Amino acid sequence: MAAVLRYAGRKKRDSPTLKDDQVVILAMKDMNVAKMTEQDLPLFNGIVSDLFPDIETPIIDYSKFKAAIDTELKAQNLESANHTITKVIQLYETKNSRHSVVLVGATQSGKTAIWQTLKRAMTRMATQDSTADALFQRVQEYPINAKSISINELYGASDLSTGEWNDGILSNNMRIACSG
Repeated sequence: MAAVLRYAGRKKRDSPTLKDDQVVILAMKDMNVAKMTEQDLPLFNGIVSDLFPDIETPIIDYSKFKAAIDTELKAQNLESANHTITKVIQLYETKNSRHSVVLVGATQSGKTAIWQTLKRAMTRMATQDSTADALFQRVQEYPINAKSISINELYGASDLSTGEWNDGILSNNMRIACSG
């Protein structure tokens, strides 16, 4: 619940005209809808409507972002289906509400296409749309195959013989990302 409240506070600062209960509903949906199955979604919406009767969930205008997503899907020779666009937007909203995100799904379910499309669409919005929101930033990726390296290689470790710290791949990548 604390994470929802922190995220709701950030959403309120971004959209000061929204009512507090609308902000909480948006925060709860941003943080949870993408993780739910189709069977769970009506139950979740029912609970939310019971908790917040007569409160309409505000609709965020993603028209420019949807256009960027559509352009990027076509550039990758992928079908621009509403389901795919929705999944990209859900990943965007989840990414904004969490420190990290893991995409889980069956092989060939679209995980790679979704995150790569999000990366490209956000970069497009940041570089080509002068009115783009500050939430759209140029995205860099730093792929790591954590299964192919040791924990010390990933995070870094102290050399026991010299007492010297040796950075891992993750800390090196973080340093590069933060400097640029």
